[in-house]
Amino acid sequence: MTRTRLGLAAAGVLALVTLVTPASHAETGSVGEAPEVGVPAHLDLAELTVANRQRRLEVDLILDAVAPRRTSAYAIVAPVAGRRGPTFVVGWSQLRGEPDVDRGPIFVRIDGEGLTPVRCQGARVRPVPAQTAIRISVPQRCLGATAGTVRVDALTERSGGGDVDELGPVRVRRG
Repeated sequence: MTRTRLGLAAAGVLALVTLVTPASHAETGSVGEAPEVGVPAHLDLAELTVANRQRRLEVDLILDAVAPRRTSAYAIVAPVAGRRGPTFVVGWSQLRGEPDVDRGPIFVRIDGEGLTPVRCQGARVRPVPAQTAIRISVPQRCLGATAGTVRVDALTERSGGGDVDELGPVRVRRG
C-alpha cells in the first residue's frame, strides 16, 4: 500500500470514529449515601446515577432493597438554574389510594397547570429486583425545553404519601 493510500485509510478510520463516538458519548454523574437508620431498606436510596446521552436520559435509582409491590421511587428531572422548562417526575409507583396515580410506571410533567401525564413512545421505567434498582430511560425529545443540561433529584415515598428518603441533586450536561 502506498503512503497516500495508507494516509487516506487512516484518515477514513479517524473520520468514522469521530462520527460514531458522539452518539455513544454521555455525560454522567452520581451521588450516593450509606444506609440510613430508621428508613426501611426498600425505601432507602443508596445511589442516584444519571447518564445524559445525546438521545436518551438514563437514570438508575439504587435502593438498599427493592420490594416492587411496596416501593415507590421517583427521579425529579428539572432544568438547571437559569433555564426555563417544565419539571418531570419519572419513576415507579406503588401508592395506594391515590386517584391520580396508577400503580407502575409514572411519567408526569409539573408546570403552572399542575400534574399532566406524559405519553412518550420509547420512555421506559422498570424495577430491576436483582440489582435493587429502578431503571428509567427517557428519550430527550420527551423532555421538550428541559432537554439539555438537567438537574436530577430522587425520592422515595411510602403508601399514603410522605417522603421517606431523598438523594441528589446530580447536575449533568447532555453528552
